[in-house]
Amino acid sequence: HFEGRFVIYPFFGSFFVGAAAGLRSINAKATIKITDPLFVGRLSGEVKGWAQYITPQIGWMGVWGPGFMIGTELGVQIPVHHKLQTVTVAASDVTTGTIPNFESSTYVSDVRDFTNKVEDYLLKKPLPFWNILKIGWMF
Repeated sequence: HFEGRFVIYPFFGSFFVGAAAGLRSINAKATIKITDPLFVGRLSGEVKGWAQYITPQIGWMGVWGPGFMIGTELGVQIPVHHKLQTVTVAASDVTTGTIPNFESSTYVSDVRDFTNKVEDYLLKKPLPFWNILKIGWMF
C-alpha cells in the first residue's frame, strides 16, 4: 500500500494525534479440494481489488538523549472508495468428471458469494491499524 500522513503534538509532549490517507491493494486466493461424485479435483478462486482509505490515529513517540526515539501508534483504516478489479475461478487436477462451467447458473451464486465475502471483509470494512513498535533516530 501507499500512504501519506501527518501528526500533531497538541500537548507539546510525547503523545500525538494524526491522520493518514492511502491506497491498499488486495489479492485474495483460495484453493480447495473437492471430492464430489460428479467432480474430483481442485477448485481455485482469486479476487483482486483496491481501496482508498483514511486512518485517524493516536500514538506516543518518546525521544531520549541525542535523538534515539521509540514509539507506538493505533488507528483504524476506514475505506472511502474501493474497486473490485478481477474475479477468477478455475478447476485443476481433475481426476473424475468434467471441468465445471463456472458461468452456468449452477455456480453463479457460489462465485458471487465468494466475491461478496472477500469484497465485504477486505475492501469495505474498516481494518484496525497498530504500529506496535517504532524505533529510530531523530536528527
